[in-house]
Formats: sequence, structure tokens, C-alpha cells
Amino acid sequence: MKKFIFIILMFTSQIALAQINLVVPYAAGGAYDHMSRKFAKFVETKMNEQVTIENVGGAGGLIGLKRLLTTPNSIAITNNNIDFLAEEKKLVLSDYQQITLMAENPYFLAVAASSGLTCESLRNRNNKYFIGSAGTGSGSSFPAVIVIEKYPNFTEVPYKGMSQALNDLLGKSIHIGFVSGETQQRTDLIMLANTTSQTFRGIPSWSKCLGIDKKYTGQFLMITRASSDAAFVSKMKKLVDEFVKDPETVEYFKLNGFTRH
Repeated sequence: MKKFIFIILMFTSQIALAQINLVVPYAAGGAYDHMSRKFAKFVETKMNEQVTIENVGGAGGLIGLKRLLTTPNSIAITNNNIDFLAEEKKLVLSDYQQITLMAENPYFLAVAASSGLTCESLRNRNNKYFIGSAGTGSGSSFPAVIVIEKYPNFTEVPYKGMSQALNDLLGKSIHIGFVSGETQQRTDLIMLANTTSQTFRGIPSWSKCLGIDKKYTGQFLMITRASSDAAFVSKMKKLVDEFVKDPETVEYFKLNGFTRH
């Protein structure tokens, strides 16, 4: 009987310490990669859980989201482009389940500090402008589409991740890009506007800058496979709740304009 109880306790312990596989469906260095790594570090150092991170970028997050379906004990931190991919019939929405909305924050219209571009110059419909995004259907692509709806003289240039787009932005091969999170702190970029209807830390709304009367925020959604069991989903929710209450996370959210409702 004692041996049987010991085996049960060992099995329970293995479930509790089962490795969490965190798939980042975007290239390293972006806002979703940063958030994923901060969450993983918190879970490992303060919650004593094992986390493996795998960046699987490409196709606007599609490749990584498909990897999620074949990886046990897996989660992904992504944005609401999963709805866009479902509308495009590139994935089946019912294959996934949302665990929680971790946070959201505005995107920022960025130009190279050396470009001399201003809101006034960007409103000139006689000029051709190129907007770099992390890929069609990515979080940075949606505000680009909204700009193009109002200004047909703008053209989106989709990249495989925002890092490449920022390199070309600084090299002046493209004119603007929409960035999120820590990128707004860079000194080689100027943030001309944010994608809400209000001024954010001295950065005007894109309504004031470009006359766009829409609001767009980047969502940080934690999702898993539809087949993940209720215990795993509950565990992930609890870990996120602890993560967002941690003083280091609170400061990080405050610095980068993240909110959680």
C-alpha cells in the first residue's frame, strides 16, 4: 500500500513540474518575444516551473501557431491576428482556446530620428510613403492597413519580423513603421503618434497627427490547443495572474504603457 501511495505521489509531482513549452510565433527581438521571455523568466525563477521557449516566426505568426498544435503542454503569446488568419482560412479557430488576455498597449508611429519626417509632411498626399510591418496580418500590419484606407499614397512593405523593418527604417528605405513595447524607448527613433484617441506620455494620438478617428491597441493573448486539459489551462491562468502582480512586471507594464482589464 505504501509503495502504491509513493508511486501516486511521484506521478503527481511529475505533472506539477511538467515542462511548459512556450511557442513565440514571431522572430526574436520584438514585443511578443520580450513579453514571452519576461513571463518565462518569472515562471522559472519565482514559481519553480520549467519553461522552454521556441521562436517559430513566419507567415504573420501562422507557422508558430500551427506548431502549437503539435507540441504538448504548449502555450503561445500572440495578438488578435489569429482572428485574421482564421478569416483568411489559414487556420481553424476552433483548434485553439484562449487562456487569458495578458495585457494590451498602443502602437506608435515611428520614423527615423534623422529622417526629418513630421505629421505635417506625412499628411501630404502628393508624396509616396512606405510603411514597414512585421508581415501581413501581424500586429504592426493592422494599423498600417488603417492608414492606407485614409491615405492611398501609403504602401505597406511586409517583412519577416519587425527587426528587419526597423533596420530599413533607420536606413531610410521605408518611411514609417508601427512599433510596440520597449521599442518606443529607442533614441534613434521618433514617435510621432500613438494609435489611440488620447495623448500618451506626450505622444499625440494619430487622430491629431493624421486625422484617423479609430483606436487600435496591440493585444497580448495567451492561447493553447483546444485539446489542452482544464487543469493545464487553470494552471496557466494562475501563473499569469501571479506574473502581472509581480513588482517587476508592474514596473515593466508602467514603463511601456501596458494595461490589463
